[in-house]
Amino acid sequence: MSAARNVTIWFAGKRREVTAHPTPVPGLVIHASVGRHDEGTWTVTHEASGSGIFLLPEPEAARNAAVLLGELADWRQPGSALRDTAGLDVRVRCVARRLGCYSLTYSGRTFITDRELAITEAPRKEPIQ
Repeated sequence: MSAARNVTIWFAGKRREVTAHPTPVPGLVIHASVGRHDEGTWTVTHEASGSGIFLLPEPEAARNAAVLLGELADWRQPGSALRDTAGLDVRVRCVARRLGCYSLTYSGRTFITDRELAITEAPRKEPIQ
């Protein structure tokens, strides 16, 4: 894997910093999953919002999933723009079904909650702890 860097994700309603790896799709990264029940799995995450999209068994599968997701949207956009993209939630769930993986973010059309979105997209006044 190349050029790992720290990114901030949302996990259990809180920000958390993880080491992530780039994918061929700008705006999507992959990282080792952080949930205690997710040990040994990898997450595809939307970097701008920190929202996990898919949970997969290995890094290569996560990278391949990111490539499929790359065909659906411009993932460099903020979470609010993606949340409002008509039909994106359905297309993401179809990719999850095709891959046989678990989709983390899409219940209805919510990418992340409005509260989390406001915090995520607000200018940062201090470093994330």
